[in-house]
Amino acid sequence: FLGSNAGLPIVGGSILSHEHYQGGRHHFPIEDAEEKLITAIDNVSFKKLFWPLSVLRLESNDKEKLIKKATELFNFWENYSDEEAGIVSYTDAPHNAITPIARKNGNLYVLDMTLRNNLTSEKFPLGIFHPHPIHHHIKKENIGLIEVMGLAVLPARLEEELKGVKDSLVNKTELPSELQIHNDWVQELKAIYKNEDINEFINDQVALKFVRCLEDSGVFKQNDQGNKHFDKFISSLVSELSK
Repeated sequence: FLGSNAGLPIVGGSILSHEHYQGGRHHFPIEDAEEKLITAIDNVSFKKLFWPLSVLRLESNDKEKLIKKATELFNFWENYSDEEAGIVSYTDAPHNAITPIARKNGNLYVLDMTLRNNLTSEKFPLGIFHPHPIHHHIKKENIGLIEVMGLAVLPARLEEELKGVKDSLVNKTELPSELQIHNDWVQELKAIYKNEDINEFINDQVALKFVRCLEDSGVFKQNDQGNKHFDKFISSLVSELSK
């Protein structure tokens, strides 16, 4: 794969002063995401992914046509607003960006275009489409390219902190004062922990937290209202790109 972080702060733009790409041969979970064909335009297929973030997958055996349609999609999204969905493309600065991920499967070029928005609010000063405060004890940092594809990049502090969380659950003790950041979470876990393997249990629970962080970062939520707004965007996009 070859990918890039979005070109704006908050939504993964870690280094904005130069063109910063990442690539490799790792197989990421996003590659196995369920997909729904939307349409095909000029030998480029458009698919909607069932994924915590809002992703459109473009595929073609013609690289130049794929690049053309991806650029048109990028330009369309940059200027797209839907205030009912909480998406505003411009205020005093641009807010819409895309995290692109390119691969080649045989003769087929594949480009996953992840829609991002870096708006902030009084309630979410670090970003509306960013891990919400309830999850900051696990992940407060930006959701970048690698995480978009489904591989968690978690803070190193958790290696020690999770030892205390496990001890609290296994021994039914209170968390020490330096780990109170995890207290609400631990109280929830105590209600569902049934003395199973503690390492597997915590790994699963951290993974669920990571998924919640990805869902927070999705501009169109995975619910009826979010799907309605996503379908509205797709309909407008297809109309524009079919001209």
